[in-house]
Amino acid sequence: MTRERGSGITPPRVVELLKKEVSEKSILAVSNATGLGLAAIGRYLKGVGEPTTASLQKLADYFKVSVPWLRGEIDIQDIARVPGGYIIKTSKGEIEIDNDLIVNAGIDFIVSIWGNEDEDLMMDRFRSIARSLKKKFNIGE
Repeated sequence: MTRERGSGITPPRVVELLKKEVSEKSILAVSNATGLGLAAIGRYLKGVGEPTTASLQKLADYFKVSVPWLRGEIDIQDIARVPGGYIIKTSKGEIEIDNDLIVNAGIDFIVSIWGNEDEDLMMDRFRSIARSLKKKFNIGE
């Protein structure tokens, strides 16, 4: 859904990223690099007005994050494949997940789906796997 200029407030992550970037570069450099006008960046720095979806996409591309992350809808900033697994970048830091864990969780999940188990048992197994992963990686409920 696209928002009209000036409605709402600027997502806090946008304000934080822009303040840091403008302090390291300049508002003009950020404007040129993102394709957003100086007035728009000035408003976002003050937290005034919610950026349009198109503006959020420009900022997401510039900062190499997703639009849902900028809006604060999700905590995962990026997922990168590395030798032996993945690194998930969140606001709280990075989580490294090795392939064995992914394979084992995937096998358990597939067995629970394709096995001769009823739906309730399947969901119990899936929740158990999810709890184990949350505990292992200290991910909040």
